[in-house]
Amino acid sequence: MSDTGWTCPAGGNICSRSDPLNGGAGYPAISVIAKVATDAAGILVNHVDVAGGGAAAVSADDSADISPITCNVNGDAVTDVLDVQSIIGEALGLIAPLHDIDHDGLVGVTEVQKVVHAVISLACS
Repeated sequence: MSDTGWTCPAGGNICSRSDPLNGGAGYPAISVIAKVATDAAGILVNHVDVAGGGAAAVSADDSADISPITCNVNGDAVTDVLDVQSIIGEALGLIAPLHDIDHDGLVGVTEVQKVVHAVISLACS
């Protein structure tokens, strides 16, 4: 976790700052990078607590659906050249981009590389 003006100890889950916040103003967002196990599935719940400055403490939750990584793009239970063709079509915008394997918000070169690697090595990583 990190961002401008925040003190976020490495490996920790708490960020703080000591500068006052004027009424109606806001602090910059805190960026969080999390690693999720490749075999994780289900719902991941992100939770945040905010306290300090004399205001009442508040909490918020945000759920994210975690789908296991798969390079079997066409769903036929075999990762092969047909999956490579499908993911290239998605990356080029020729067909709907449905397989964002690395969950970065787009289907592109990384997905093509992963599917090609899976065909060659028989492992999606």
